[in-house]
Amino acid sequence: MRGSFGLIATFLGIAAAGLSAVRLGLLPTLIAGLVLEGFGTAAFALLSVNASTAIFASVMTLDTFAQSFAGVALVTYMSSLTSLGYTATQYAMLSSTYALLGKFLKGFSGIAVETLTPTHGLLGAYATAFVATGLTAVPPLLLLLLLWRLQRLRQ
Repeated sequence: MRGSFGLIATFLGIAAAGLSAVRLGLLPTLIAGLVLEGFGTAAFALLSVNASTAIFASVMTLDTFAQSFAGVALVTYMSSLTSLGYTATQYAMLSSTYALLGKFLKGFSGIAVETLTPTHGLLGAYATAFVATGLTAVPPLLLLLLLWRLQRLRQ
């Protein structure tokens, strides 16, 4: 699935994010990428209800599109925050900082599923974990909306 649908979804996500950044601006593109990522991750919960090939292909395609869209949006935004004289250093610091919390917390996903399994069953535990992970997009979404509002007030 990743090699066929995923490859096409990757190129479409990259193109869509680039077009969105040019047409709509960086913050709307970041917001769209964040929303897509949240839905793309939460969509894996559908596989606990129906694990057909069509649903699997759809979820994988959505997730791959969302990852490529959000990745381009984030790289574009972080690049806009750096100064020309220190681009490499500043970008390295930004990229390692944004990933730090996710790298740390993903180690606990197995514990979460294991804890939920007695009450929800294994498939229910995974579905709950994927929906909860998708909902982690809400706090940064609120921060981006606040940032967008503050930028509009300055103009």
